[in-house]
Amino acid sequence: MSQSEVTGSGTRKRKRSISSDLSGKVKRESENKSNHDILSHAPASVKIVDLVENRATEIIALTNHVDKIGGTKLVSQRLPRHMRRRALSHNIQRLPRRLREVAAKEIERTGSTKRPSRKHRRRPKNLMSEYQRRQRRVSWLETHIWHAKRFHMIEKWGYRLPDHPNDKSMRACHRAADKYCLLQDVSYEGCIEMTGREDSIRLCLSHMVSDQTGPTLLGKQYVKGSKWGETVMFSQDQYPYQAIGRVSFLWRPPQSEDSTDRQLWMWSHPASFENIWQELVKCVTLEFGVSPHKEETPLQNGKEKTDGKTEDCSPEKTDLRDLQFKAGGIKLKSLKDSLCRFRLTGHTSQAIVAKVLQPSDVSVTDVTGSLWWQKFYAREDNQSSCAKQKLVSDWLKRCQSATEAPPSQVVALTVRDPRLLLPPKKIKVMPKVEVEQTQSSPTDAELVQTSPLWDEAVRQEVRSSKMADHELNKRRGENLVPGMPVDLGLDESRIPVLLLQRPGYRTTISASRQQQPKSVHQGFGCGWDVIVPQGWGTAFHIALVFRGARVGGLREATAVSREAGTLQFPADFPDTQAGKEYAAGQQDQLKKKYDRNPPAKRPNFVKMGVQNPFLCPWSQLVDEWQSTTAPQSTSGQIFVLRNLRMLKLLNEVMRMQRKGDGSNLSRFDAFPGKAELEKLVSSNARCLIPLRITMHGKGVPLKFAHICIPKSEDFESLNKDSDTGGPCEPKHPDPEGVRRRKARKQNKKSKKTKTIDLKSALATPSNPMEAALAKMLTHGDESSKEDNENKDFSPEKELSNASSSGERLISSTKRQIIGFVNDGDFSLGQGQGHGKAFCSLPGLLKLMSEISAGAPCLALVRNTTTLQYRFVWLSVIM
Repeated sequence: MSQSEVTGSGTRKRKRSISSDLSGKVKRESENKSNHDILSHAPASVKIVDLVENRATEIIALTNHVDKIGGTKLVSQRLPRHMRRRALSHNIQRLPRRLREVAAKEIERTGSTKRPSRKHRRRPKNLMSEYQRRQRRVSWLETHIWHAKRFHMIEKWGYRLPDHPNDKSMRACHRAADKYCLLQDVSYEGCIEMTGREDSIRLCLSHMVSDQTGPTLLGKQYVKGSKWGETVMFSQDQYPYQAIGRVSFLWRPPQSEDSTDRQLWMWSHPASFENIWQELVKCVTLEFGVSPHKEETPLQNGKEKTDGKTEDCSPEKTDLRDLQFKAGGIKLKSLKDSLCRFRLTGHTSQAIVAKVLQPSDVSVTDVTGSLWWQKFYAREDNQSSCAKQKLVSDWLKRCQSATEAPPSQVVALTVRDPRLLLPPKKIKVMPKVEVEQTQSSPTDAELVQTSPLWDEAVRQEVRSSKMADHELNKRRGENLVPGMPVDLGLDESRIPVLLLQRPGYRTTISASRQQQPKSVHQGFGCGWDVIVPQGWGTAFHIALVFRGARVGGLREATAVSREAGTLQFPADFPDTQAGKEYAAGQQDQLKKKYDRNPPAKRPNFVKMGVQNPFLCPWSQLVDEWQSTTAPQSTSGQIFVLRNLRMLKLLNEVMRMQRKGDGSNLSRFDAFPGKAELEKLVSSNARCLIPLRITMHGKGVPLKFAHICIPKSEDFESLNKDSDTGGPCEPKHPDPEGVRRRKARKQNKKSKKTKTIDLKSALATPSNPMEAALAKMLTHGDESSKEDNENKDFSPEKELSNASSSGERLISSTKRQIIGFVNDGDFSLGQGQGHGKAFCSLPGLLKLMSEISAGAPCLALVRNTTTLQYRFVWLSVIM
């Protein structure tokens, strides 16, 4: 190719470029003119809503793309499922190369590539530190690990407690409590130790108890220490008002005849423990007129010496386990969580206790021994206890049931390590039937020995000298013959325990179809309470389970109390602060559950005529009934009547039989003690009467059910047909029902006609960008106004309409309301509905005045979810 051709071609190219530049300038000038023409025709304003609506799809796609790049998920979690491997959690090389750099940054941010292995976490040191960390907010029982694997656990009263077993065991637990053995860990009950002169202790406690409620802790049968009891405590000199709670108490037997220093233990429920402690401190301070001296515990002293930070000086919640108080020669000390208490209920509890609690050899041959039991039983006053250990153990084995022991008897024993006596597998211990018993029963003096459990130094040594499980297993493995018992000699622990006999309940109810009373199984609920020192709870618990005891929780304890017809704290103590808090917490829980259900799946309490579906309004009930008897005075505190004399009078009115000369009179008018009852009403018009209710026929009374006064036509229909179901409550009008239904129809219609567009896609935004778009798109929409109107028909609004009606509570239904059911369910022991209730005293006497002396004592009960009334028998709980 010649040079001229090359240059020629290059010249031609340059000419083309020049011409293209000229043409480009011409085009740009023409485009500028056209753009100027377009802008001249553009609108002066732009509608943002239309613009965003047209670009919404692109913005949502961009937002989703950004979320996929970032977000809260890890790189390994954003991989496709076919590329996910367990090795990705700690090996970056398993990831694609494009994601390794991002994964490395994630590992640097977290600081760890792999969670510690289970073997590392299950080491005893790490495991115990984890358990201690989990107990910072709530406390655990010593048997928590055993229960947590088999029970549904709940948080109550500052503890993590077992509520009910995971298996279906309602009938099995009732059968165990009736015929076999039901075991419950009640170690959450706190113990308060009171020491001082006997007269000083009596003087202080006399301000908090009353003998009108029955035998108190000041009774002669209890002061000797041979028996234990229960009583209700009140604020200082406020009986019958301001009840605090129920306590069980035990006096230490006098160490000598001339000794005046005594020791008293009082167990309280955790819901009332702090209130009882504060009231005891108040009584001691005011009685002796001295300034209290609060002793510091070693734990607090050590903390102040080691921690000098300012943050430790900030006020913290008081630890109820470290409370100590001293004033006027009386010393109070909290033994909370220092004693373990197990409750055995049932016929075979006697045999199980006798099998587990084997007496240990505490005969002292070496007086100079350093062990606690060698020092304790070397004393002359305690040497006689060694010979009585075998006698008491043989007596326990001979007893067929706990009812054969003296009621509320206390037995002190020093037993062997229960871990050495465990059977190879679970067995069911049954009492041995003996036709003849030649040996006599031991006396109270022989049963009640001075127990080493009362001494704090002994309890600490028993806990610290406990042989570890791994050491015990090592000793067991060294046996030449497998399965043979291990003989530890002096290394074996001797554990002091206390046995408290529970006599059970002998209640009487009215039969469902007859007027003669039918007795519940006598002795139901009998058994033993076993008290062991701290640190030995799990060992004794497992030993009892391996002998055939079935374990129950809080639900089973409530069922046993309901079957026996006794009051349970704090649910059945509505006049205490703990009872009010329990009711308020239950109301919130039931209300939240009600709100979660749709309107078609929950009852309309307005139509049912129920003003308070989740709460028993005791104050309103008492105020309205008091206004019927004394309109000028409707103020004051409510209280539960606990005067045994008055409760017996009311029970006599209910059980009064037919009389020939008083058949035309009412039960109240025909009662011989009518004048005394009228005086009772005038002085106790603001009290609640605890009642036991039993269904006359079919039906089950549930909690919050109404107890009403029957009319004359109700009794006439019952006399004609004994199987009648009872009257029915007519439906109540719902003022907001029409408006609520209209709003629901509009919502359904709008949902059907509404097409799937961008607005429906943005109804549930998943990020802030979509939320902003949805807000802009729905601005000024008429459908949002309808939604705002429908907010008036929320569950809270419906419940408020039910409770804020203008009618009075007692006249809100066709039958007058005199009380409410506090606890009710189907009784497996009686085969019919059964429960506990509280009624106003004036309302109960009005019921008695409208029932003839020859007619049965019946009332009406109606559950909150039905309009059907049922007849129930009434009897007083004493």
